[in-house]
Amino acid sequence: MLNETELAARLGVSHRTVRRIRAQGRISYSRVGAGTQGSVQFSEDDIAQYLASNRFEVTSPKPVRKPRRKAS
Repeated sequence: MLNETELAARLGVSHRTVRRIRAQGRISYSRVGAGTQGSVQFSEDDIAQYLASNRFEVTSPKPVRKPRRKAS
């Protein structure tokens, strides 16, 4: 289980980004402890599911054509 700060470090984002992702419902989490004061924790399964749902394939970029030179 990782807390928000640890997850942010693993993903290479700020803890505010992790909070925003959580608030948007894009990642599952568990609250450990008493009521709303408990700490937010992310399981390895939660993290794997989030990463899988946000994965996209990168294709080779199209070659950039050089502009033609005007004949002088």
